[in-house]
Amino acid sequence: MTDSRQLARLLKQVQRLKQHDEYWAATTRLARMWITPKQAPPYRPYLTVLLSQHGKILGSHVMEQPPAAVEPVWSSGRSRQRSV
Repeated sequence: MTDSRQLARLLKQVQRLKQHDEYWAATTRLARMWITPKQAPPYRPYLTVLLSQHGKILGSHVMEQPPAAVEPVWSSGRSRQRSV
């Protein structure tokens, strides 16, 4: 198990991390285009886009099938550099 001193030290390190108020928005939509593979039937892909509060695209993902409601598309990921 974790030593209580080690846990307290880790907690202090986490509390010193810089924090910023920020929110992100994500949406998944059926694309307005068709993918036509040679050995498979054509399909319309699903596009997922993650946007910052300033309208910048933070990430995107293309899928053949719609995402399941219980299936997370992204986790929190690595930290980003805040632009001024």
